[in-house]
Amino acid sequence: MKNDPEVLKWFNSNRDFNLGMTLLRQYSSKTRMLTKLQKDGPTRYSTEKLTYELWKLTTLPEKARHKKVSIKISSSSTRTHSTPVPSTLKGQYVSPTLKRKHDPKEIPQVVRDIIKEYKDLNNKRSRAHLKLHKIPHDNLAGHVRQRSGLVNKIAGFTDRIEFLYPHKNNYFTKDIIPEVAVVFPGRTNLSDIFKNLPGIMKIRKLNSLNVQLSRLKKKVANMPDGPKRRKLNIEATDIKKQLTILNDILDKA
Repeated sequence: MKNDPEVLKWFNSNRDFNLGMTLLRQYSSKTRMLTKLQKDGPTRYSTEKLTYELWKLTTLPEKARHKKVSIKISSSSTRTHSTPVPSTLKGQYVSPTLKRKHDPKEIPQVVRDIIKEYKDLNNKRSRAHLKLHKIPHDNLAGHVRQRSGLVNKIAGFTDRIEFLYPHKNNYFTKDIIPEVAVVFPGRTNLSDIFKNLPGIMKIRKLNSLNVQLSRLKKKVANMPDGPKRRKLNIEATDIKKQLTILNDILDKA
């Protein structure tokens, strides 16, 4: 609900951290975010994040969000609502379901595509929220149309984000690789694309992939370990998978 009186009251008070968390739990289903915020307590980042998430539930101007206040934490802790954190893991984020370690080079393309779209959608939704709060809160027809359009966009972004999250999470916690046809129903299987290429185009594609792979190997050979090298290794792994599929099709031809 927009402009809950308790949320507006919180913005006009000293913004008690635990009270803010209690209010946010009433409206947010982002368990992972709530758990992290509660565990971290009133740090600079978590208080800014809490304020931002609550501000999105209002039509207050952006300056109200950035108002400087001395955020306090009440004596009655609400930590019981969050997942207990073992003392041995103090200082580390512990999700309700612990993530498994995955080599970035081995992350399937479909999972990388999900991660990219998930990040893009969150950025788009944040920008849409900022635009929404800049529209005057009156009943002028133009402003009403703008607000309605942005609200519908935000709802669409949220639906897609909530659809993608379980697929992403299942891979990192249970090693379940999502089905491309389920996550991206409009995408054609790579094997089908290669099969439909004319014979000469299959050979050209094979040669092109081999050249790309050779160039990547030369780049990586003398490159120090780091984000750029890991990114190139991921690209090389993807090309090797394409070569495997294409060679298999040519062998059966």
